[in-house]
Amino acid sequence: ENDFNTLRALSKQEPPKTARLRQAFLRMLYSSAITALETYLSDAFYQRVIKDEALIEKLMLTTPEFKDKKYSLSELVEWKKQTNEKVSEYLFNIVWHNLAKVRCMYRDVLGINFPDDSDSVHAAVVIRHDIVHRGGKTKTGKPHNFRESDIKKLFTSIEAFVTTINIQLKTENTQNHH
Repeated sequence: ENDFNTLRALSKQEPPKTARLRQAFLRMLYSSAITALETYLSDAFYQRVIKDEALIEKLMLTTPEFKDKKYSLSELVEWKKQTNEKVSEYLFNIVWHNLAKVRCMYRDVLGINFPDDSDSVHAAVVIRHDIVHRGGKTKTGKPHNFRESDIKKLFTSIEAFVTTINIQLKTENTQNHH
């Protein structure tokens, strides 16, 4: 949440004068907005799961990395001792911008659904990949040129996305802990 507020404040700064610097500025905002979303998804999931035995179990039973592995008895004993560390390690190493995978985890473990209209956020993740790994160009080498309005739209769709999840996290909280 505070990440988003900071980004919003930044986006209201006087944009740089030259087109080149303005593009760099907008690219940074764009990319940071997706990073903030990943951080949110990661933190919200982690904080919810790690202190709840039942959810840890659910994670292990629904996540291919865990459920499809064959474990020896000695591994199971080790696991029992270090469940939290192992689960933490797994969660810290997840690529949180793999929204398809994260969507399944939220659904299977927390019973929380991503908004149906999250296409714009999915598209933004791909664009952010271009910014971070391709110097802001598409696969075909066409540069992404952003306008201030693109950034505003992105912020709006990310905030709507987060709100949808937050509402479910809150209601899920009140239902399960009575």
